[in-house]
Order: sequence, then C-alpha cells, then structure tokens
Amino acid sequence: LDHIHVIFSVNGVIHYTKYDGSKWTSPIPIPDNQCGNTPSIDIDSNNFPHILSHVYIGPETIPYYHYFNGTSWVKDETINFSDFCISGNNFPQIVLVQNDYPHIFYKTSNSTTHALGEREWNGSTWTDSRILDNPLRGSDFFRAVRDQNNEIHAVWISGPDVYYNYTDQGIDN
Repeated sequence: LDHIHVIFSVNGVIHYTKYDGSKWTSPIPIPDNQCGNTPSIDIDSNNFPHILSHVYIGPETIPYYHYFNGTSWVKDETINFSDFCISGNNFPQIVLVQNDYPHIFYKTSNSTTHALGEREWNGSTWTDSRILDNPLRGSDFFRAVRDQNNEIHAVWISGPDVYYNYTDQGIDN
C-alpha cells in the first residue's frame, strides 16, 4: 500500500478519498450507494479500494459491496445473504485475501439469536456462511485484518469475553 485510503459517511452516503503522499484527493461519493452505514475498506494488490457497508431498507438490512476496477466503481449484485442480520447494529468487515478475493465478517440473524458469520468469494460465488460464534452474546463489534502472510485475524467481544480466530495456511485456529 503506497497511499492512505479513507472512507466516511455524510448524510448516509459513503465518500472515498486518498492521500497520494503530498495531498488528499477530493472526496467522491460512491455511486449507487443508497445509504452507507458502518463502511469497511480494504485495498487490493492494484491499490484499488473495496468497500463493504449495509443499508436499512424497510425492515431489512442489506449488505452492499463496491469496488474500484481502475476506471469506475462497480456494485456487486451477488452479495445477498438471507442470514445477514436484519435487526440491531451490524458492523460488517471486509478483508481481501489471495487473488484479491473478498472475505467478509458480519452479524447473522435467525429467529432467536445473532451469530458472527463469515463468507468468502471463491472466484465464482460466495461460500456458505461459517459461524465463528453462536450466539453472539452482548456485542456487535468485531474486526478482521490480513497480515503480510495473507492470513486473516479476527477478534470480537461476546459477553464479557474477547475471542480471537486466525487462519494459518488455510487452517482455522
């Protein structure tokens, strides 16, 4: 990464800017962004941003994934998970892994509990949800990052406890 990339929300619209080493670019709104709540960003190997956010539409919370392809912003229409949390706070996280494939963490929902779910893009489709913590007891806050070895580290609070999960050469620990 050779630039500082920043996303922020103004009146529910996500804006993007970056510092090129000498100045900040003018903030631009992400197109096709109905409303951006709690956006998360990661940068691919071409130094292009990928953004995950969510919006409230009626009684549902819908995830939105946008990425810059070098020319324009693209909205991914395939990210429509029936288990994406439809109530309460949800702070989805995006982490790009090998081949710049997105890997997301989000709060899941069913009729009685919330859990911390995880999905990844495998090049043609989103994988089924993998549950890291069920139920998610008392917290909506979690974070995920990728290290220099392309391993993902996730941390979250559930009730009074702090949890940590990481991949080590593709094996969860």
